[in-house]
Amino acid sequence: MNISDYHFDCILDIIKQVLVDAGVKPKDSIEALMILQPVRADVTTGFTVRMEMARKNVEKGKDQLYKRLGESAGITQLIDSLYNIALMDARIKEFLTEHKDRIKAAQTIYIVELLGGPKSYKGKELPDIHKNLGINDYHFDAF
Repeated sequence: MNISDYHFDCILDIIKQVLVDAGVKPKDSIEALMILQPVRADVTTGFTVRMEMARKNVEKGKDQLYKRLGESAGITQLIDSLYNIALMDARIKEFLTEHKDRIKAAQTIYIVELLGGPKSYKGKELPDIHKNLGINDYHFDAF
């Protein structure tokens, strides 16, 4: 699958409209769209080429997504923007509201590690965290 800059811009337009329709504040919408810009080249490079490059970079420990997203500070900003939007979504806000700060902190640490940052996540395995919450694919897709 090859996605051009034109297609990437179309996707951003769709995301922007979804955020508007969901009642997301313009400031949060702009911030969310800006966060996606550093990964434009990753998306617009051909899939086969991208997969081979990713495989080689991971093998060599040179995956730079963590750095391109602004390291821990950038990922924290991304998670903050995500939660500004998710907490307005009636489909999922009930799962996030009560322990929002704790969930955000753990999720940020997990995502930082997942994207190549420092290994510091000491929480439970994700299936164990979610198994008794009544969360299903519908909720994960909404998030």
